Amino acid sequence: MIKFAVTRPKERLASINNGIKMLGWQQDPYLKHFGVQIDPSMTQTKALVLPPPEVQYDKSKATPGYSGRWDLRGKKFLFPNTETLKSWGVCVVGACLQEAEVRNFMNLFIQTYIGHGGRIENKNPTIYIGQRNQDLGELVVAARKATGDAAKMAPQILFFVLPGRDSFMYERLKRNNECRFALVSQSKLHSYSVFSTTRKC
Repeated sequence: MIKFAVTRPKERLASINNGIKMLGWQQDPYLKHFGVQIDPSMTQTKALVLPPPEVQYDKSKATPGYSGRWDLRGKKFLFPNTETLKSWGVCVVGACLQEAEVRNFMNLFIQTYIGHGGRIENKNPTIYIGQRNQDLGELVVAARKATGDAAKMAPQILFFVLPGRDSFMYERLKRNNECRFALVSQSKLHSYSVFSTTRKC
């Protein structure tokens, strides 16, 4: 999706024109029968190029211009999270990682997040290791319950570590979190996948 969204204008125009040729509207017998004519040329309209915004940090600014990129290293957020992170955890799907590896990741996450000005009260998040072939719906419920029970409040954020790039597994986990618990998710793909879910405020 991202690669499609960043297609250069000339390439996108060529793709559209190629699609129009493949459709062959001029030779379509049904369109001819009803007297329907379609102009294959694109509509021209006036456009406005908006100035790029500045990115405001705690004590500095970044001006990425039109590149859409900026460096967060050594920077703090303009505002810290209004709600201190208390109830959160990690769910490892299918026991694809050992707890020690997950703990190392979470320690790095805590260090990085605090370094950017984030506020974390609970520095020992719950780690739930799912069983192999465990039903994904049951897994979401169990991980959410374990995290909530440990902190005595509904989870604020949950990370899910997936054993691979299985789109069915990924979509089912997203649906379970969004439809059953109103939790939105964001993904990150590696040799194994990690995506997090957060409560809608």
